[in-house]
Amino acid sequence: MRDQHNDLGMNQVSALSVLTKGDLPIGALADRERMQPPSMTRIVNALEELGHVSADRVRTIVAGPWSV
Repeated sequence: MRDQHNDLGMNQVSALSVLTKGDLPIGALADRERMQPPSMTRIVNALEELGHVSADRVRTIVAGPWSV
C-alpha cells in the first residue's frame, strides 16, 4: 500500500517514523520493524534515493533529513 501524498510504501513510512526518534544502525532499525536486515537495507536504499534519509556506508547509521 502506498501513501497518496508522497508515494511512500507503508514500510518506508514506518521506518521513517522510527527514525524521528534518532539515528539507528540498519540492523537495529530492522529489529524495531521486525524484519530482516536485507529487507531494511532495500527500504533504506529506496528512501535514500528519494532524499528522505542518508546512510553512512561505513557505520551503516541511518539519519533522517532533520538531523543533517
